[in-house]
Amino acid sequence: MNRGELTIVRDDQIISQDSSQSDILARYGGDEFVILFPSADLTAARRMANLIREDLPEQRCTIDTANGEYEELMLHVSIGCASSSEVPAQQVFALADERMYENKSQRRKPNTGEPGTTSRPSL
Repeated sequence: MNRGELTIVRDDQIISQDSSQSDILARYGGDEFVILFPSADLTAARRMANLIREDLPEQRCTIDTANGEYEELMLHVSIGCASSSEVPAQQVFALADERMYENKSQRRKPNTGEPGTTSRPSL
């Protein structure tokens, strides 16, 4: 990771975003990543989430299938942001995880055109 830049490398694909020198990017699980902003507030996390959401629709991932063919997949993302100003530091990951699952649920709800039923765009 370069100073001032967060870089996610997965399956030879690189996602890079400008960030502060103190920001930390870590792989949290199989396909989960965490970005820590120790010197910033929740606004910085939301700004980074928006940058990722803006860049992601243009990204594609090519995989080798079991029968030796290549398949191009669109990437999707669900994001949850939380801050130690909202909950005790020990609960920040749990709150961000909860919000990430809420975001994923919202993306999957169909848009029927009725008030209160709009969904977020699939990323």
